[in-house]
Amino acid sequence: MSRVKIAYVAHYTGGGSASVLQTLVTHLDRERFEPTVLFHRVKNPSLVEELEAAGNEVRVLTASLPMGGDGGVYPLADLRRRTRHNEGLAGVRRLGRSVREVVRRDRHWLLPLAQALRELAPHIVHCNNGLRRHRLDIWLCHQLGIPTICHVQNFETLSALERLVARGVWRFVYISEAVAREHQRQGVPPERGVVVPNAVSLPNEPSPDAIVALRAALGCTSEHFVVAHVGRLVRWKGQDVFLQALARLHGEIPGLRAWVIGEADANTDSQAFARSLHEMARSLGIADQAVFTGHRKDALDLMASADVVVHSSVKPEPFGLVIIEGMAAGRPVIASSAGAGEEIVENNVTGLLVPPGDAEALATAIRTLARNPELRVCMGEEARRRVAQHFSIERYVTRLESLYLEGLKLEPQARRLQLIR
Repeated sequence: MSRVKIAYVAHYTGGGSASVLQTLVTHLDRERFEPTVLFHRVKNPSLVEELEAAGNEVRVLTASLPMGGDGGVYPLADLRRRTRHNEGLAGVRRLGRSVREVVRRDRHWLLPLAQALRELAPHIVHCNNGLRRHRLDIWLCHQLGIPTICHVQNFETLSALERLVARGVWRFVYISEAVAREHQRQGVPPERGVVVPNAVSLPNEPSPDAIVALRAALGCTSEHFVVAHVGRLVRWKGQDVFLQALARLHGEIPGLRAWVIGEADANTDSQAFARSLHEMARSLGIADQAVFTGHRKDALDLMASADVVVHSSVKPEPFGLVIIEGMAAGRPVIASSAGAGEEIVENNVTGLLVPPGDAEALATAIRTLARNPELRVCMGEEARRRVAQHFSIERYVTRLESLYLEGLKLEPQARRLQLIR
């Protein structure tokens, strides 16, 4: 048979969700599947270039739809009519206001996507950025009769409109049980979704000489005990808690060094938070121990060159790709016990779990690993083994390919899912 055409729709080219998309598309079986990646907007041009260099068709959908829109694509009157019986007049009014707000803000994405989908005629559409980002995309795919997969990679608070549109999704793909539970709590039936955790390749560990060079470039030797924290410099990632934990260990652990790997987002809050971290390190007296590296393309090698990896988010983590990257590098990971961290890290086996926002508990965990080199080695080996068993790219891609083939078996009349029953 001919290859299955998959249209991947993403709202932007930045962040972890874009990396996950790149991993998936790169490893698809090209004898069975024909992917096309459609980006609504470009934040990271290099990702587009990398995808194209790997032989993928990539299209950037320009925001060219005039404000008048295309009434044939988004039949608002029909949506209100079909909702009236189920929600009553008050519900219709609420939904009407929600629809008007959504269309006013989002409608300029629709026409370019509609044109692309009609031209490509995909068998399945895979929306990459969750229900809230893709609400109109999903509605459009319903109108075109295309089975739609919605990849949910963050916690979402759903409006009445989004819960309605959710009925037009054939399958939700959740990156963790924590994300799945949040959707189900808001009324999305469990049978409509599957949990497919993110994945990572098992890297080759840098050579001893390479590790020496990486450490030396950041002012460290083999005698230092290095703790690496990897993540964007945003408040909920908890780098401030990490610094507070280090301050508690000041003078207690010989040669303690911290690498804060990551950069601030472009928004003012993230920029201000990044500046406050530098000031905090100075005020806590650990400026000489904490190295702020900025964004590093070799972050995986840096994790492998450290002794411990820390992920200190203060809010529930939807997944935490850094966690499995640190584990794949063969290092024990200290992670917050909120969200998906509890699903990934086996406490006292592959790493340690600590309460989110608890600098004292984080300091205790770092102290435990600093004093037990044999435990670090054992945990690192178990961590790498767990990634190979549960978070491998082969397992990840195979599960999604099976889902695509399942969607292909839908009868034509079943493809046009009814939003209101």
